[in-house]
Amino acid sequence: MQRPRLVANYYVRLEPGPAGGEDALVFTSGRREIRLAGKSFTEFLARVVPLLDGRRTLGEIQEAVAATFSAADLARALALLEEQRLLEDAALDILDDETRARLGPQLHWLHEMGFQAQAVQQKLRESAVAVVGTSCLGAHAAASLEAAGLGMVQRVPAGHSDIRSALQGVHFVVAAVDAGLSSVLYQVNRACLDLRIPWTSAMLSAHEGLFGPTVFPGRTPCYLCYKMRAVACANDPGAAFAFEQFLDQRKHDDSARRENLPFFDGMLGHLLGLEALKVLSGLEPSAPGSLLVIDFLTMETSRHVVLRKPGCPACGH
Repeated sequence: MQRPRLVANYYVRLEPGPAGGEDALVFTSGRREIRLAGKSFTEFLARVVPLLDGRRTLGEIQEAVAATFSAADLARALALLEEQRLLEDAALDILDDETRARLGPQLHWLHEMGFQAQAVQQKLRESAVAVVGTSCLGAHAAASLEAAGLGMVQRVPAGHSDIRSALQGVHFVVAAVDAGLSSVLYQVNRACLDLRIPWTSAMLSAHEGLFGPTVFPGRTPCYLCYKMRAVACANDPGAAFAFEQFLDQRKHDDSARRENLPFFDGMLGHLLGLEALKVLSGLEPSAPGSLLVIDFLTMETSRHVVLRKPGCPACGH
């Protein structure tokens, strides 16, 4: 490492060992605790750790502690910290100081998940997400993505005259559309299949959130597959189909007249943003090819697998 920096989300403390025994240098974060046993850790904690701030080169650190630690001993100690992912090289910073400070917790989380955090964050800065639907649900989804440092969050009104053109060039689509505008979801589904853009959707039903399915064109069932399966599995498929036809023709945002609490919009909207971040950063998404039903009162979640529909008019070919 050229300019070693201790990862900032760890507390560092010393646990002295028995007389004549080894001390323990303990690093603790919200996810991990790493204990390193050895001698001279009192001096290491007092003299070396404060220098691991990314502002000094390895040579400068060696020179500053030369009276206490040989270059070889220091190199071995730092190599051990690097092996445990407790160090990062500040010389490889690709984000400016303001961005690193603002997104510190997110960068630490990415690091703990095993990513090269700054590289992933830079990828997010170069990504574009379209949020279709500007109601409370869509507003929360867009706000969470902006807070996560996405390069562009494009808000698309559900009544946009040309959904397909509005989605050109984005890397992921979030649809936060009320059931009264279900025709928009079919338009988004068609457009994303044609443009090969992964996308997801969610809507509220009283105190339940219906999340997904997250669609990867050519790999998972599409949204129309899900709706056809849902109608076919209803207690009265005929009545369910008639209601879907009614919603398809209604073309009106009814979110303001639904039974709901403001907390539910925020919770479900942030989950939509999280799904986009997962896909863009390479993490496994929550709802690929499945519908999640989240009860926000009990916090229980059930998963319903969606099977691809043979001959689906949207993706069957």
